Amino acid sequence: MPDTTSTATPVAPSPVDMSRAVIEHALVDYGYSADTARFLIDRLIAEARAE
Repeated sequence: MPDTTSTATPVAPSPVDMSRAVIEHALVDYGYSADTARFLIDRLIAEARAE
């Protein structure tokens, strides 16, 4: 049987991923659903990239 243990070096999350999690958490705490928070964040990122 092949060795299935991972020897890859863990990769730290990018600043964008960390910021996304913080913003999502804040929006959910403010009362938005998790789905709506993710939608709003995705839209914000898409608009920023389009500029």
